[in-house]
Amino acid sequence: LLSSGSERAAHWEGFRRRLDLLHELGVPTLILAPGRGGPPQAEDYGRAVESLAAAAEAAAPAGVRLALEFQKGSGLCASLDT
Repeated sequence: LLSSGSERAAHWEGFRRRLDLLHELGVPTLILAPGRGGPPQAEDYGRAVESLAAAAEAAAPAGVRLALEFQKGSGLCASLDT
């Protein structure tokens, strides 16, 4: 959700390939994990919202829904409170 530069480009390429595969297999839902890291910075929340919106737009034509998984060690998305 928060990667940038060439790392972000590589993540998006892998995401698009995964969507194509899920579409071919008829898998309706992809679970996204926020990843682990240190405490989020204020700008990280905006970037995460933009990334999730872009991911949803990319997934819709493939007929794939996205689900965000809470992860205990994630500062960004550990629970509904974060």
